[in-house]
Amino acid sequence: MVEAITGPYDLIVALEGDDLNAIGGGVTEGIQRIAGVKRTTTCLVVNL
Repeated sequence: MVEAITGPYDLIVALEGDDLNAIGGGVTEGIQRIAGVKRTTTCLVVNL
């Protein structure tokens, strides 16, 4: 899921994966390689 927002960030992207390595790969091998992406901040959702 991708949402355009206002404020200090341009987009919020929600990723789901089988494990943390899959999510990390989605960020480093996918999102960070998109032309124009200069920086990402990753926040994990934890179910309590």
